[in-house]
Amino acid sequence: MAAGAEEDAAFAPAADSPLVRWLRRLIERRTEPGELKVSFQGRPSADEGLQVLADLLPDDLTSLEVELPASSQPSDAGVKVLLDRLEQQTGLVAFGMRCNMCAELTGGTLQAVSAMLANHLDLTDLLLDFSMCAKVGDDGLAAIGKFLGDRAGEPPEEGEAAADAELEGQGGGEKAAANMDRTSAMPSKDTFDGERHCRRPSRKSTAETQKEKEPEFALLACLDLNFHGCLMLSDDGLDKLVPGLTGARSCRVMRIDLGGLPTRATSSGFKNVFGAFATMSVLAELFLNVRGSAEVYDSCLVTLCSALLAKEHMRSLHLNFHGCSGIATQSLFSFKDPLRSAKKLENIFLDFSECTQIHDKGFQEICTCAKALPELKRFVLHIGGTQISNVGLADLEQTMKGVPDVKISRAVKWAMSQGLTFKEKDIAALGDD
Repeated sequence: MAAGAEEDAAFAPAADSPLVRWLRRLIERRTEPGELKVSFQGRPSADEGLQVLADLLPDDLTSLEVELPASSQPSDAGVKVLLDRLEQQTGLVAFGMRCNMCAELTGGTLQAVSAMLANHLDLTDLLLDFSMCAKVGDDGLAAIGKFLGDRAGEPPEEGEAAADAELEGQGGGEKAAANMDRTSAMPSKDTFDGERHCRRPSRKSTAETQKEKEPEFALLACLDLNFHGCLMLSDDGLDKLVPGLTGARSCRVMRIDLGGLPTRATSSGFKNVFGAFATMSVLAELFLNVRGSAEVYDSCLVTLCSALLAKEHMRSLHLNFHGCSGIATQSLFSFKDPLRSAKKLENIFLDFSECTQIHDKGFQEICTCAKALPELKRFVLHIGGTQISNVGLADLEQTMKGVPDVKISRAVKWAMSQGLTFKEKDIAALGDD
């Protein structure tokens, strides 16, 4: 028996097993044709489930999200069974994989994911949550960076982006406010339409004949990467991810979680990642979490603010620097220019809890700039554990009067310190003080 066949046989359950019946019902009862979301929460063996899922996978699939909790003990080999099956299909528009705290998954899984996705030319939405996966290292980030770099293209033209922004503005403010506190979630069709936001890149060049033979592909519109607490990551991995981020010029929704990384991920790596946002001219929503990363300093924040200049389509900004004690007051003045240029910004969430070197003046500068935004609807600022004074706090609250929804909190919240991916309702509960 061939090695691949032996591997498949090792995972294959009985044809009439409860696992097979459960997955078959799940697929049959889909509410949206082409979409499938599978969670192996409470299932003893994800590898068996992935084998069954690969066997039952519908041919009309356009959107797939798979959740593999730590309790299901998935392995690289088990995940690869599913990925090999997906590699035979070509129609995915959205793909998501959540593997929180899966101790046996390595960078090899990310390499296999990248190889599989290369066949899906219409892919516009990508979610990869490998938070707290202890064996995921730089090779995994390098694979993702290469895949994204190979998909690099130009963003929508100015006219297209303006039309999209106008469409989103019709009732979109309340939806953005409701979603701004989440860590990562696959966008729904109502929230995001990849075809509307993306155009295929031009292949015109001096080597036009050769280019015309290359397959065209859709441009990524939503990218969600969560590597929170992956302790094997270093600057090398971050640096190899950067070309992919730089090439993601078409992204309108970007969520990156690099919180809780080890000291091998230094300020140099973080600055390179932050600088990549400069190429994303049509960015509408940014979620960035570097919570608890000891190597994030003032220079990193200055680089980030510089990269956020001229984001004319930005509507939602969520930045988490909780516990980044290397950030001081002066760097907060760097927010002035990016906030001034983001005229359409509606929602701001900033967490500077436990940033012990920040005083009143830095927070006052942010609030003054935010208050001047003409479309601001929601402003959340966490400043617990900083050097804010009682007088300073009162001044901030006075400055932000008139904004419909304002929360300025001195409480220090530890509920997300493990880098877990919370559901929206849980995050909403944490937002009230």
